[in-house]
Amino acid sequence: MIRGQRTVHIGRWVLRCGASLLLCGVSGCGPTTAHLAIADAQVAIEAARGARAETFAVFEFTCAVEHLRKAAEEEGYADFDAATRLAKASETFADEARKRALGRTNLAPRRLDPLPDPPAVLSDSVKGAL
Repeated sequence: MIRGQRTVHIGRWVLRCGASLLLCGVSGCGPTTAHLAIADAQVAIEAARGARAETFAVFEFTCAVEHLRKAAEEEGYADFDAATRLAKASETFADEARKRALGRTNLAPRRLDPLPDPPAVLSDSVKGAL
């Protein structure tokens, strides 16, 4: 092989590899898309948990958690299309749970338990230390 032909051959190979990597990145490969959708759903569930959705929006919060669990299971079986759909549904339920919980928290404030009264009589060991 002549030096010039080798350069052209290597250049074509690099061009083909670069094009396939670009195409894969732009189209969103199944594993990448599913994993990102699952990560977004996890963030949405944590936001809902921060709004106390497990107390004020039980149905929506439970649906979000269970859809996320199933999405992770489907990702494990390499069914990335189903995993992506389930993760997006989980994110939708989590967002709805957060909104509903934020709307309800003003209606039902947290009940704070009063602090217990301190003991009236100190023990002998405490008196000796004073």
